[in-house]
Amino acid sequence: MGVTTASFPDPIAAARALAPAVAGGRAWADDHARLAPATVAALASAGLFRLVAPVEVGGWEASLPVQLAVYEELGAADPSAAWCVTNAAVAGRVAAYLSEDARRRVFADRGASYAFSNLVAGVARPTEGGYLVSGRWSVVSGAAHAAWAVLGARVEGGGAGPVGEGREEVRWLVVPAEVMTVVETWSDVVAMRGTGSHTVELAQAFVAEDLAHSWDRPRRIDRPLYRLGRTSVTGTSSAAIALGVLRAAADSLTEVLSGYRSALDGRAPREWANVQHAVAELSASRRAARAGLFGAAEEVWAVAREGDEVPARLRAELFVAADHAVQVTLAGVSRAFVCGTGRALQRGHTLERSLRDAHGMAVNWERVRRMVYDAGGVLLGQEPRHRGM
Repeated sequence: MGVTTASFPDPIAAARALAPAVAGGRAWADDHARLAPATVAALASAGLFRLVAPVEVGGWEASLPVQLAVYEELGAADPSAAWCVTNAAVAGRVAAYLSEDARRRVFADRGASYAFSNLVAGVARPTEGGYLVSGRWSVVSGAAHAAWAVLGARVEGGGAGPVGEGREEVRWLVVPAEVMTVVETWSDVVAMRGTGSHTVELAQAFVAEDLAHSWDRPRRIDRPLYRLGRTSVTGTSSAAIALGVLRAAADSLTEVLSGYRSALDGRAPREWANVQHAVAELSASRRAARAGLFGAAEEVWAVAREGDEVPARLRAELFVAADHAVQVTLAGVSRAFVCGTGRALQRGHTLERSLRDAHGMAVNWERVRRMVYDAGGVLLGQEPRHRGM
């Protein structure tokens, strides 16, 4: 498409400009269980796979509110594309911990995209200069087109406690595509097909020490964006994509109802009281959920930008706002589908895709939704139990 980062004043403008082309590639992505090559090239050229990467490597280093706006715009066009951009953001955050030379290697190719799995599914055996890594990671979003992937592995001999409880030594490895084997396991899923979240295997692959990251190590780039907690930020990105899906469903419903009349009585569904009520509720709930999410994100970012530690209370408010947005999306998309007449039943219709993808994202969201209870405890004055809070 010939666009570059310099073509746009900011990443939100880039996302809006690319949205029609991204939406145009959605059917291909649905058919092939990966993003269309033209979509990948356009997102890379606009710098959106570097949305969170430091400016030192040509990244946007976008603030939290700007990130959410980008994810929402792309989510309305194709949530799979938005999902791949959010997963690439993990490599951008990891870059803040890497040496200058390692960052330069990982981000040397302006056309590169980056994959991620949040599973710790491998074993890293220490060896001279790095690790020999073996394992099998499922649901590696973006694996089908990635030049690099961030994968978690337990360090052999580094402890035997459960992951996440501080008793097991874990490394997040930035792995080049040439040592990865991508096993196509995503072709039969019914939702978020374009993410290309296939399985990745490594067999005694060498990963250099300077590409092995730990969240417990000091940051080499210590700026506001990289001080934010991982889980709360991840939650907001999922919620922003969901709101984009909801917006697309609402727009599609309006379009469907604009010229449709029932074959039974000749009446237009837009004249039915129940449909009018559903559309009104959909508009109000979407706007309220969006205001809550973006408002909480602005508060968090205002504190982080000043260099202060974001208090647990604000993180909790951000997370519950994200959860609310996801739940509103599920209810709203389902209602839009039901009101969408027989057209919504057609394979490939925006309402049909929105229904599948909204519920597909909700399946992923349930894995972190337990943090809602932790957030409630924090808002009641208790200490947070999860590190991401």
